[in-house]
Amino acid sequence: MKKLFIFTLLNFSLYSSQNITGYVADKLTDAKLSGVNISIVNTDQGTSSSIDGVYNLNFENINDDQLIEFKHIGYDRIIFRADSLKSKPNVLMQPRVLQFEAIETAGVKRKPAIEKDLPQTVSIIQADAFALRAYVDAGDLLATDQSVQIEESISGRKTVSIRGGNADDVLVLYNGFRLNRPYDNVFDLSLIDMQNIEQIEIVKGGHSVLYGSDAFSGVVNIVPKNTKDKNLKFSQQFGSYNSGFWNANGQLKVKNSFLSVNQKRGSYRRVFQDSQIESPGLISSLSHFTFDMTNRLKGRVLDGNLEWNFTKDNQEFDNTRDFNVINSVNELAALRFDGALMMLGEVEVALASHKLAENQNLSNERGFIDRSLDHYSNKLDLRKYLNLNKVEWMFGAQAEESKLNFWDDQKLSNVQQVGLKRAEVIRTQAGIATVLKLHSKGDEAGQWLTDVDVSYRYDYVRDRSDSLINKKDIIDFSEIASLVDFGNNEWSNNIFKISTIASRRAPGLTTAYWV
Repeated sequence: MKKLFIFTLLNFSLYSSQNITGYVADKLTDAKLSGVNISIVNTDQGTSSSIDGVYNLNFENINDDQLIEFKHIGYDRIIFRADSLKSKPNVLMQPRVLQFEAIETAGVKRKPAIEKDLPQTVSIIQADAFALRAYVDAGDLLATDQSVQIEESISGRKTVSIRGGNADDVLVLYNGFRLNRPYDNVFDLSLIDMQNIEQIEIVKGGHSVLYGSDAFSGVVNIVPKNTKDKNLKFSQQFGSYNSGFWNANGQLKVKNSFLSVNQKRGSYRRVFQDSQIESPGLISSLSHFTFDMTNRLKGRVLDGNLEWNFTKDNQEFDNTRDFNVINSVNELAALRFDGALMMLGEVEVALASHKLAENQNLSNERGFIDRSLDHYSNKLDLRKYLNLNKVEWMFGAQAEESKLNFWDDQKLSNVQQVGLKRAEVIRTQAGIATVLKLHSKGDEAGQWLTDVDVSYRYDYVRDRSDSLINKKDIIDFSEIASLVDFGNNEWSNNIFKISTIASRRAPGLTTAYWV
Protein backbone atom coordinates (compact mmCIF):
# COMPACT_ATOMS: atom_id res chain seq x y z
CA MET A 1 0.00 0.00 0.00
CA LYS A 2 2.85 2.37 0.85
CA LYS A 3 4.59 1.66 -2.48
CA LEU A 4 1.38 2.33 -4.37
CA PHE A 5 0.91 5.65 -2.60
CA ILE A 6 4.47 6.77 -3.39
CA PHE A 7 4.04 5.85 -7.05
CA THR A 8 0.76 7.75 -7.27
CA LEU A 9 2.29 10.83 -5.66
CA LEU A 10 5.27 10.76 -8.04
CA ASN A 11 3.00 10.32 -11.04
CA PHE A 12 0.86 13.29 -9.95
CA SER A 13 3.96 15.47 -9.54
CA LEU A 14 5.15 14.69 -13.06
CA TYR A 15 1.68 15.34 -14.40
CA SER A 16 1.15 18.66 -12.66
CA SER A 17 4.39 20.42 -13.64
CA GLN A 18 5.52 20.20 -17.29
CA ASN A 19 7.75 22.15 -19.64
CA ILE A 20 7.86 22.71 -23.42
CA THR A 21 10.84 24.44 -25.09
CA GLY A 22 11.07 25.32 -28.79
CA TYR A 23 11.34 28.20 -31.23
CA VAL A 24 8.98 30.29 -33.40
CA ALA A 25 9.95 31.23 -36.97
CA ASP A 26 8.56 32.79 -40.14
CA LYS A 27 7.12 30.07 -42.39
CA LEU A 28 8.39 31.74 -45.59
CA THR A 29 11.83 33.05 -44.59
CA ASP A 30 12.59 30.85 -41.54
CA ALA A 31 13.59 34.02 -39.65
CA LYS A 32 13.20 33.65 -35.88
CA LEU A 33 10.32 35.69 -34.42
CA SER A 34 10.54 37.61 -31.16
CA GLY A 35 7.60 38.91 -29.14
CA VAL A 36 5.18 36.09 -30.06
CA ASN A 37 2.52 35.74 -27.34
CA ILE A 38 2.05 32.11 -26.27
CA SER A 39 -0.85 31.33 -23.93
CA ILE A 40 -2.87 28.38 -22.68
CA VAL A 41 -6.49 28.94 -23.72
CA ASN A 42 -8.90 29.87 -20.89
CA THR A 43 -6.06 30.23 -18.35
CA ASP A 44 -3.77 33.04 -17.22
CA GLN A 45 -0.63 31.00 -17.97
CA GLY A 46 1.65 31.91 -20.86
CA THR A 47 4.94 33.35 -22.07
CA SER A 48 6.50 35.09 -25.10
CA SER A 49 9.36 34.25 -27.46
CA SER A 50 12.79 35.77 -26.84
CA ILE A 51 14.88 37.89 -29.22
CA ASP A 52 16.18 34.64 -30.78
CA GLY A 53 12.64 33.26 -31.20
CA VAL A 54 13.02 30.74 -28.36
CA TYR A 55 10.17 30.11 -25.90
CA ASN A 56 9.96 28.11 -22.66
CA LEU A 57 6.41 27.26 -21.58
CA ASN A 58 5.86 25.98 -18.03
CA PHE A 59 2.36 24.84 -17.06
CA GLU A 60 0.56 22.92 -14.34
CA ASN A 61 -2.52 20.69 -14.29
CA ILE A 62 -2.89 20.72 -18.08
CA ASN A 63 -4.40 17.82 -20.03
CA ASP A 64 -2.99 16.64 -23.34
CA ASP A 65 -6.11 17.94 -25.11
CA GLN A 66 -5.65 21.48 -23.70
CA LEU A 67 -5.26 24.18 -26.42
CA ILE A 68 -2.17 26.42 -26.67
CA GLU A 69 -2.37 29.61 -28.77
CA PHE A 70 0.42 31.48 -30.64
CA LYS A 71 -0.34 35.13 -31.58
CA HIS A 72 1.64 37.89 -33.31
CA ILE A 73 0.36 41.10 -34.90
CA GLY A 74 1.99 40.35 -38.25
CA TYR A 75 1.10 36.65 -38.47
CA ASP A 76 -1.94 34.38 -38.55
CA ARG A 77 -2.96 32.92 -35.19
CA ILE A 78 -2.14 29.24 -34.59
CA ILE A 79 -3.66 26.88 -31.99
CA PHE A 80 -2.13 23.51 -31.02
CA ARG A 81 -3.14 20.70 -28.68
CA ALA A 82 -0.69 20.26 -25.81
CA ASP A 83 0.25 16.71 -26.84
CA SER A 84 0.90 17.85 -30.43
CA LEU A 85 3.13 20.72 -29.30
CA LYS A 86 5.13 18.39 -27.04
CA SER A 87 6.04 16.17 -29.99
CA LYS A 88 6.78 19.10 -32.37
CA PRO A 89 7.70 22.17 -30.26
CA ASN A 90 9.11 24.25 -33.15
CA VAL A 91 6.39 26.46 -34.67
CA LEU A 92 6.24 28.12 -38.11
CA MET A 93 3.86 31.08 -38.49
CA GLN A 94 2.27 32.33 -41.71
CA PRO A 95 2.74 36.12 -42.28
CA ARG A 96 -0.33 38.16 -43.13
CA VAL A 97 -0.65 41.41 -45.08
CA LEU A 98 -1.16 44.53 -42.95
CA GLN A 99 -2.45 47.65 -44.69
CA PHE A 100 -0.03 50.18 -43.20
CA GLU A 101 1.45 53.20 -44.96
CA ALA A 102 4.72 52.47 -43.18
CA ILE A 103 5.84 50.03 -40.57
CA GLU A 104 6.82 51.80 -37.38
CA THR A 105 6.94 50.00 -34.07
CA ALA A 106 7.55 50.97 -30.48
CA GLY A 107 8.40 47.47 -29.30
CA VAL A 108 11.54 46.63 -31.26
CA LYS A 109 14.20 43.97 -31.12
CA ARG A 110 16.78 46.42 -29.98
CA LYS A 111 16.27 49.72 -28.21
CA PRO A 112 17.73 52.52 -30.33
CA ALA A 113 20.78 54.10 -28.75
CA ILE A 114 19.72 57.42 -30.24
CA GLU A 115 16.82 57.53 -27.74
CA LYS A 116 19.29 58.17 -24.92
CA ASP A 117 19.80 61.70 -26.18
CA LEU A 118 16.54 62.77 -27.80
CA PRO A 119 13.27 63.61 -26.06
CA GLN A 120 11.28 63.04 -29.27
CA THR A 121 9.81 59.72 -30.35
CA VAL A 122 12.09 57.73 -32.64
CA SER A 123 10.37 56.05 -35.60
CA ILE A 124 11.67 52.54 -36.23
CA ILE A 125 11.46 50.74 -39.58
CA GLN A 126 12.37 47.06 -39.21
CA ALA A 127 14.31 45.81 -42.22
CA ASP A 128 13.12 42.20 -41.94
CA ALA A 129 9.50 43.39 -42.24
CA PHE A 130 10.26 44.06 -45.93
CA ALA A 131 12.42 41.00 -46.61
CA LEU A 132 9.99 39.66 -49.22
CA ARG A 133 9.57 42.97 -51.08
CA ALA A 134 13.02 42.82 -52.72
CA TYR A 135 14.12 46.30 -51.72
CA VAL A 136 17.59 46.93 -53.07
CA ASP A 137 18.98 49.61 -50.78
CA ALA A 138 18.25 51.86 -47.80
CA GLY A 139 16.60 54.45 -50.03
CA ASP A 140 13.86 52.01 -51.05
CA LEU A 141 13.09 51.18 -47.42
CA LEU A 142 13.05 54.81 -46.26
CA ALA A 143 10.61 55.72 -49.04
CA THR A 144 7.92 53.73 -47.19
CA ASP A 145 7.74 56.50 -44.56
CA GLN A 146 5.20 59.12 -45.66
CA SER A 147 7.24 62.07 -44.31
CA VAL A 148 10.47 61.00 -46.05
CA GLN A 149 11.24 61.92 -49.67
CA ILE A 150 13.84 60.08 -51.77
CA GLU A 151 15.29 61.75 -54.87
CA GLU A 152 16.94 59.46 -57.42
CA SER A 153 19.13 60.57 -60.33
CA ILE A 154 19.60 58.75 -63.63
CA SER A 155 22.88 57.31 -62.31
CA GLY A 156 21.03 55.63 -59.41
CA ARG A 157 22.22 58.05 -56.73
CA LYS A 158 19.63 58.51 -53.95
CA THR A 159 19.41 61.30 -51.39
CA VAL A 160 16.93 61.73 -48.53
CA SER A 161 14.95 64.74 -47.32
CA ILE A 162 12.48 64.91 -44.43
CA ARG A 163 9.22 66.87 -44.35
CA GLY A 164 10.04 68.77 -47.52
CA GLY A 165 13.42 70.01 -46.30
CA ASN A 166 16.74 69.97 -48.10
CA ALA A 167 18.84 66.83 -48.52
CA ASP A 168 21.87 68.58 -47.02
CA ASP A 169 19.91 69.22 -43.79
CA VAL A 170 19.52 65.50 -42.99
CA LEU A 171 22.29 63.75 -41.07
CA VAL A 172 22.81 60.13 -42.17
CA LEU A 173 24.50 57.80 -39.66
CA TYR A 174 25.67 54.18 -39.85
CA ASN A 175 25.45 52.71 -36.35
CA GLY A 176 25.95 56.23 -34.99
CA PHE A 177 28.79 57.25 -37.36
CA ARG A 178 28.36 60.19 -39.71
CA LEU A 179 28.31 59.39 -43.46
CA ASN A 180 27.55 62.80 -45.02
CA ARG A 181 30.10 64.08 -47.53
CA PRO A 182 31.89 67.28 -46.46
CA TYR A 183 31.66 69.18 -49.75
CA ASP A 184 27.86 68.97 -50.24
CA ASN A 185 26.73 67.44 -46.90
CA VAL A 186 24.65 64.66 -48.47
CA PHE A 187 25.06 60.89 -48.70
CA ASP A 188 24.14 58.47 -51.47
CA LEU A 189 21.77 55.92 -49.86
CA SER A 190 22.15 53.52 -52.79
CA LEU A 191 25.56 52.65 -51.32
CA ILE A 192 23.90 50.99 -48.28
CA ASP A 193 22.76 47.41 -48.85
CA MET A 194 19.78 46.12 -46.83
CA GLN A 195 20.85 42.48 -46.48
CA ASN A 196 22.74 42.99 -43.22
CA ILE A 197 20.61 45.80 -41.75
CA GLU A 198 18.42 45.24 -38.69
CA GLN A 199 16.50 48.53 -38.57
CA ILE A 200 16.48 52.19 -39.57
CA GLU A 201 15.84 54.85 -36.93
CA ILE A 202 14.32 58.17 -38.05
CA VAL A 203 14.15 61.32 -35.95
CA LYS A 204 12.18 64.16 -37.55
CA GLY A 205 12.99 67.75 -36.65
CA GLY A 206 16.05 69.80 -35.77
CA HIS A 207 18.61 68.36 -33.34
CA SER A 208 21.53 70.73 -33.78
CA VAL A 209 22.56 70.53 -30.11
CA LEU A 210 23.41 66.84 -30.23
CA TYR A 211 24.64 66.49 -33.81
CA GLY A 212 25.47 69.99 -35.01
CA SER A 213 23.84 72.03 -37.75
CA ASP A 214 23.87 69.04 -40.15
CA ALA A 215 20.75 67.67 -38.44
CA PHE A 216 18.49 70.68 -39.10
CA SER A 217 15.73 68.56 -40.71
CA GLY A 218 16.34 65.27 -38.96
CA VAL A 219 18.53 62.24 -38.38
CA VAL A 220 18.57 58.84 -40.11
CA ASN A 221 20.52 56.11 -38.30
CA ILE A 222 21.12 52.80 -40.12
CA VAL A 223 21.67 49.96 -37.62
CA PRO A 224 23.39 46.68 -38.66
CA LYS A 225 22.28 43.31 -37.33
CA ASN A 226 23.65 42.08 -34.01
CA THR A 227 21.45 39.00 -33.52
CA LYS A 228 21.58 35.68 -35.32
CA ASP A 229 18.64 34.54 -37.46
CA LYS A 230 20.38 32.12 -39.87
CA ASN A 231 23.68 30.27 -40.20
CA LEU A 232 23.97 30.70 -43.95
CA LYS A 233 21.75 32.44 -46.47
CA PHE A 234 21.99 32.80 -50.24
CA SER A 235 19.55 34.66 -52.47
CA GLN A 236 19.36 35.71 -56.10
CA GLN A 237 17.08 38.26 -57.73
CA PHE A 238 16.09 38.81 -61.35
CA GLY A 239 14.09 41.68 -62.75
CA SER A 240 13.44 44.08 -65.60
CA TYR A 241 16.20 46.03 -67.38
CA ASN A 242 18.32 42.83 -67.44
CA SER A 243 18.90 43.23 -63.73
CA GLY A 244 20.28 40.52 -61.49
CA PHE A 245 21.68 40.45 -57.95
CA TRP A 246 23.08 37.69 -55.75
CA ASN A 247 23.73 37.86 -52.04
CA ALA A 248 25.49 35.55 -49.58
CA ASN A 249 25.32 35.98 -45.81
CA GLY A 250 26.93 33.94 -43.04
CA GLN A 251 26.32 34.29 -39.30
CA LEU A 252 27.99 32.71 -36.31
CA LYS A 253 27.27 33.01 -32.60
CA VAL A 254 29.73 31.63 -30.04
CA LYS A 255 28.94 32.28 -26.38
CA ASN A 256 28.89 36.09 -26.02
CA SER A 257 30.16 36.86 -29.54
CA PHE A 258 28.18 37.36 -32.76
CA LEU A 259 29.71 37.54 -36.25
CA SER A 260 28.02 38.39 -39.54
CA VAL A 261 29.62 38.56 -43.02
CA ASN A 262 27.70 39.65 -46.11
CA GLN A 263 28.63 39.95 -49.80
CA LYS A 264 26.37 41.23 -52.57
CA ARG A 265 26.97 41.83 -56.27
CA GLY A 266 24.70 42.78 -59.12
CA SER A 267 24.06 44.92 -62.19
CA TYR A 268 21.34 46.18 -64.51
CA ARG A 269 21.25 47.54 -68.07
CA ARG A 270 18.83 49.90 -69.82
CA VAL A 271 18.83 50.37 -73.60
CA PHE A 272 18.06 53.77 -75.19
CA GLN A 273 15.06 53.10 -77.44
CA ASP A 274 15.39 56.34 -79.43
CA SER A 275 19.17 56.33 -79.76
CA GLN A 276 20.63 57.04 -83.21
CA ILE A 277 23.82 55.22 -82.22
CA GLU A 278 23.93 51.53 -81.42
CA SER A 279 25.20 51.12 -77.84
CA PRO A 280 24.69 48.86 -74.82
CA GLY A 281 22.88 51.75 -73.09
CA LEU A 282 23.10 52.48 -69.38
CA ILE A 283 25.04 49.90 -67.38
CA SER A 284 25.10 50.05 -63.58
CA SER A 285 26.96 47.57 -61.38
CA LEU A 286 27.41 47.38 -57.63
CA SER A 287 29.25 45.47 -54.93
CA HIS A 288 28.56 45.51 -51.17
CA PHE A 289 30.64 43.86 -48.44
CA THR A 290 29.95 44.12 -44.70
CA PHE A 291 31.58 42.61 -41.65
CA ASP A 292 29.96 43.10 -38.24
CA MET A 293 31.00 41.59 -34.92
CA THR A 294 29.54 42.14 -31.44
CA ASN A 295 31.13 40.98 -28.19
CA ARG A 296 29.38 41.04 -24.83
CA LEU A 297 32.08 41.84 -22.29
CA LYS A 298 31.65 41.09 -18.60
CA GLY A 299 34.60 42.14 -16.49
CA ARG A 300 35.78 44.56 -13.87
CA VAL A 301 37.25 47.01 -16.37
CA LEU A 302 34.71 46.70 -19.21
CA ASP A 303 31.10 45.62 -18.80
CA GLY A 304 29.10 46.23 -21.95
CA ASN A 305 28.98 45.71 -25.73
CA LEU A 306 31.99 46.01 -28.02
CA GLU A 307 31.06 46.36 -31.71
CA TRP A 308 33.26 46.13 -34.82
CA ASN A 309 31.83 47.33 -38.14
CA PHE A 310 33.38 47.32 -41.59
CA THR A 311 31.52 48.11 -44.77
CA LYS A 312 32.78 48.67 -48.31
CA ASP A 313 30.45 49.65 -51.13
CA ASN A 314 31.35 50.15 -54.80
CA GLN A 315 29.02 51.41 -57.50
CA GLU A 316 29.74 52.10 -61.17
CA PHE A 317 27.52 53.88 -63.67
CA ASP A 318 28.41 53.75 -67.39
CA ASN A 319 26.42 55.68 -69.99
CA THR A 320 27.86 54.12 -73.13
CA ARG A 321 25.90 56.42 -75.45
CA ASP A 322 27.16 59.69 -73.93
CA PHE A 323 30.54 58.29 -72.77
CA ASN A 324 29.82 59.22 -69.17
CA VAL A 325 31.27 57.09 -66.34
CA ILE A 326 30.77 57.60 -62.58
CA ASN A 327 32.48 55.45 -59.93
CA SER A 328 31.58 55.76 -56.22
CA VAL A 329 33.20 54.13 -53.17
CA ASN A 330 32.08 54.19 -49.53
CA GLU A 331 34.31 52.52 -46.93
CA LEU A 332 33.82 52.66 -43.16
CA ALA A 333 35.77 50.90 -40.39
CA ALA A 334 34.45 51.53 -36.87
CA LEU A 335 34.85 50.39 -33.27
CA ARG A 336 32.34 51.21 -30.53
CA PHE A 337 32.05 50.40 -26.82
CA ASP A 338 28.81 51.02 -24.94
CA GLY A 339 28.65 50.14 -21.26
CA ALA A 340 30.36 50.56 -17.91
CA LEU A 341 34.03 51.58 -17.89
CA MET A 342 35.58 51.10 -14.44
CA MET A 343 34.72 54.00 -12.12
CA LEU A 344 33.44 56.18 -14.98
CA GLY A 345 30.16 54.27 -15.13
CA GLU A 346 28.04 54.29 -18.30
CA VAL A 347 29.95 55.67 -21.29
CA GLU A 348 30.14 55.43 -25.07
CA VAL A 349 33.49 55.46 -26.87
CA ALA A 350 33.57 55.30 -30.67
CA LEU A 351 36.39 55.43 -33.23
CA ALA A 352 35.96 55.38 -37.01
CA SER A 353 37.88 55.77 -40.25
CA HIS A 354 35.81 56.78 -43.27
CA LYS A 355 36.59 57.00 -46.98
CA LEU A 356 34.35 58.45 -49.68
CA ALA A 357 35.54 58.62 -53.26
CA GLU A 358 33.86 59.57 -56.52
CA ASN A 359 35.30 59.74 -60.05
CA GLN A 360 33.40 61.38 -62.91
CA ASN A 361 34.42 61.17 -66.57
CA LEU A 362 32.74 62.58 -69.67
CA SER A 363 34.21 62.59 -73.17
CA ASN A 364 32.89 63.41 -76.64
CA GLU A 365 33.94 65.18 -79.82
CA ARG A 366 33.89 68.57 -78.02
CA GLY A 367 36.38 67.59 -75.32
CA PHE A 368 36.41 65.87 -71.95
CA ILE A 369 35.81 66.33 -68.22
CA ASP A 370 37.84 64.41 -65.66
CA ARG A 371 36.81 65.01 -62.04
CA SER A 372 37.56 63.22 -58.76
CA LEU A 373 36.61 63.88 -55.14
CA ASP A 374 38.39 61.80 -52.49
CA HIS A 375 37.53 62.29 -48.83
CA TYR A 376 39.31 60.65 -45.88
CA SER A 377 38.39 61.23 -42.24
CA ASN A 378 39.11 59.92 -38.75
CA LYS A 379 36.44 60.38 -36.08
CA LEU A 380 36.29 60.19 -32.28
CA ASP A 381 33.07 60.35 -30.27
CA LEU A 382 32.86 60.25 -26.46
CA ARG A 383 29.71 60.33 -24.33
CA LYS A 384 29.07 60.05 -20.62
CA TYR A 385 25.63 59.32 -19.13
CA LEU A 386 24.40 59.85 -15.59
CA ASN A 387 20.96 58.90 -14.27
CA LEU A 388 19.98 60.04 -10.76
CA ASN A 389 16.31 59.13 -10.68
CA LYS A 390 14.74 62.54 -11.44
CA VAL A 391 17.88 63.93 -13.11
CA GLU A 392 19.47 62.71 -16.35
CA TRP A 393 22.68 64.19 -17.68
CA MET A 394 24.66 63.57 -20.84
CA PHE A 395 28.00 65.05 -21.86
CA GLY A 396 29.51 64.42 -25.27
CA ALA A 397 32.63 65.40 -27.17
CA GLN A 398 33.40 64.87 -30.86
CA ALA A 399 36.56 65.39 -32.88
CA GLU A 400 37.24 64.81 -36.57
CA GLU A 401 40.23 65.30 -38.86
CA SER A 402 39.44 65.05 -42.55
CA LYS A 403 41.14 65.63 -45.89
CA LEU A 404 39.51 66.33 -49.25
CA ASN A 405 41.47 65.84 -52.47
CA PHE A 406 39.83 67.66 -55.37
CA TRP A 407 40.71 67.28 -59.05
CA ASP A 408 38.79 68.93 -61.92
CA ASP A 409 40.37 68.85 -65.37
CA GLN A 410 38.29 70.10 -68.29
CA LYS A 411 39.07 70.70 -71.94
CA LEU A 412 36.01 71.78 -73.87
CA SER A 413 35.87 73.68 -77.16
CA ASN A 414 34.70 77.31 -76.98
CA VAL A 415 34.65 77.18 -73.16
CA GLN A 416 37.11 79.26 -71.15
CA GLN A 417 38.57 77.33 -68.23
CA VAL A 418 38.46 79.17 -64.90
CA GLY A 419 38.88 78.16 -61.28
CA LEU A 420 40.92 75.47 -59.62
CA LYS A 421 42.13 72.29 -61.27
CA ARG A 422 43.50 70.72 -58.09
CA ALA A 423 43.18 71.43 -54.36
CA GLU A 424 43.70 69.69 -51.05
CA VAL A 425 41.58 70.90 -48.12
CA ILE A 426 42.22 69.72 -44.56
CA ARG A 427 39.47 70.25 -41.99
CA THR A 428 39.79 70.05 -38.21
CA GLN A 429 36.56 70.16 -36.25
CA ALA A 430 35.65 69.63 -32.62
CA GLY A 431 32.48 69.97 -30.62
CA ILE A 432 31.10 69.48 -27.14
CA ALA A 433 27.46 69.01 -26.15
CA THR A 434 25.61 68.54 -22.89
CA VAL A 435 21.97 67.78 -22.12
CA LEU A 436 20.38 68.05 -18.67
CA LYS A 437 16.88 66.64 -18.06
CA LEU A 438 14.82 67.20 -14.90
CA HIS A 439 11.76 64.97 -14.53
CA SER A 440 8.80 64.70 -12.20
CA LYS A 441 7.95 61.19 -11.07
CA GLY A 442 4.40 59.97 -10.57
CA ASP A 443 1.06 61.01 -12.02
CA GLU A 444 -1.30 61.64 -9.13
CA ALA A 445 -4.52 63.52 -9.81
CA GLY A 446 -4.37 67.20 -8.88
CA GLN A 447 -0.56 67.43 -8.82
CA TRP A 448 1.57 69.40 -11.26
CA LEU A 449 4.17 67.45 -13.24
CA THR A 450 7.13 69.35 -14.69
CA ASP A 451 9.86 68.36 -17.13
CA VAL A 452 12.76 70.67 -17.97
CA ASP A 453 15.38 70.04 -20.70
CA VAL A 454 18.46 72.25 -20.94
CA SER A 455 21.06 71.74 -23.69
CA TYR A 456 24.21 73.46 -24.92
CA ARG A 457 26.60 72.86 -27.82
CA TYR A 458 29.84 74.45 -28.98
CA ASP A 459 31.48 73.77 -32.37
CA TYR A 460 34.81 74.82 -33.82
CA VAL A 461 35.85 74.28 -37.45
CA ARG A 462 39.09 75.19 -39.18
CA ASP A 463 39.89 74.65 -42.88
CA ARG A 464 43.29 75.01 -44.50
CA SER A 465 44.25 74.38 -48.13
CA ASP A 466 47.32 73.12 -49.92
CA SER A 467 48.54 72.09 -53.40
CA LEU A 468 46.42 74.63 -55.29
CA ILE A 469 46.66 74.48 -59.09
CA ASN A 470 44.68 76.83 -61.33
CA LYS A 471 43.13 75.74 -64.63
CA LYS A 472 44.67 78.69 -66.51
CA ASP A 473 48.41 79.00 -67.03
CA ILE A 474 48.26 82.80 -66.67
CA ILE A 475 45.94 84.56 -64.21
CA ASP A 476 45.54 88.24 -63.40
CA PHE A 477 46.16 89.83 -60.01
CA SER A 478 42.45 89.98 -59.10
CA GLU A 479 42.29 86.20 -59.16
CA ILE A 480 45.46 85.69 -57.11
CA ALA A 481 43.85 86.95 -53.87
CA SER A 482 40.85 84.63 -54.17
CA LEU A 483 43.16 81.74 -55.03
CA VAL A 484 45.31 82.30 -51.94
CA ASP A 485 42.26 82.58 -49.64
CA PHE A 486 40.54 79.50 -51.06
CA GLY A 487 39.88 76.83 -48.43
CA ASN A 488 41.22 78.84 -45.47
CA ASN A 489 38.34 79.35 -43.05
CA GLU A 490 37.77 79.39 -39.31
CA TRP A 491 34.35 79.15 -37.70
CA SER A 492 32.81 78.63 -34.26
CA ASN A 493 29.24 78.54 -33.00
CA ASN A 494 27.30 78.27 -29.72
CA ILE A 495 23.79 76.85 -29.32
CA PHE A 496 21.76 77.00 -26.12
CA LYS A 497 18.24 75.58 -25.79
CA ILE A 498 15.76 75.21 -22.95
CA SER A 499 12.33 73.60 -23.02
CA THR A 500 9.82 72.88 -20.29
CA ILE A 501 6.37 71.37 -19.92
CA ALA A 502 4.02 71.45 -16.95
CA SER A 503 0.82 69.40 -16.74
CA ARG A 504 -1.86 68.58 -14.20
CA ARG A 505 -4.45 65.83 -14.40
CA ALA A 506 -7.88 66.17 -12.85
CA PRO A 507 -11.09 64.16 -13.33
CA GLY A 508 -12.34 64.99 -16.82
CA LEU A 509 -9.65 67.64 -17.45
CA THR A 510 -5.92 67.73 -18.23
CA THR A 511 -4.08 71.07 -18.26
CA ALA A 512 -0.64 71.50 -19.86
CA TYR A 513 1.76 74.38 -20.53
CA TRP A 514 5.00 74.14 -22.48
CA VAL A 515 7.75 76.46 -23.70
